[in-house]
Amino acid sequence: MLSSVVDDGTSALRTIKHFGGTTAVQDAEYSSIPLSALNQMDVEHTVRARDLGALLVRLLGEPV
Repeated sequence: MLSSVVDDGTSALRTIKHFGGTTAVQDAEYSSIPLSALNQMDVEHTVRARDLGALLVRLLGEPV
């Protein structure tokens, strides 16, 4: 779980993907911060902040 400003989160997401991690960002409808990540790379999940918990629960139940 990351919190960032400007585009430093995009670099972190790239690193997560490089090592096989799953990426998710907050829907840009409610915040412009995720726009850098959404514009520069493919992320697996884009969710509203209030839906992030449910996504994490679902992902934890998936096989690795």
